[in-house]
Amino acid sequence: MLSSQYRILFKNISEDKIMKTIKKILYIVVASITIPAGIVYAQRPSGSADSDGFFPTPIGPQDFKILVHSILGVVIKVGTVVAVLAIIYSGYLFIAAQGKEEKLKTAKDTFLWVVIGSIILLGAEVLSRVIYDTMAPIVGPF
Repeated sequence: MLSSQYRILFKNISEDKIMKTIKKILYIVVASITIPAGIVYAQRPSGSADSDGFFPTPIGPQDFKILVHSILGVVIKVGTVVAVLAIIYSGYLFIAAQGKEEKLKTAKDTFLWVVIGSIILLGAEVLSRVIYDTMAPIVGPF
């Protein structure tokens, strides 16, 4: 249930409809961040060569470590925005719970998994460096 001060604003709207609207807004925000990034990367003219005359590979970098680092950079930027929005959403769940034990448990679980996901997201680059540094001596640079 919404608190009484918000009930005046949303008196004819159900809580489920509000939650669906919030989810739609989150989807739009995520799409507006990720779709333009693909458009920007697609702007290089077809058949253009580098200054040394060689055509670039379709995936960009020649080194696997640089490729993983650049992919992780994009994932971390998008994931950070999603994590912030998820924390805001879990805060809304706490407010909407209004002391009801079942809804409070859902809000606590949501917040816990958002924090765990954020820790994994922030540790992804460190984890990739550890894996690369561990595998490089065994199989050579790749």
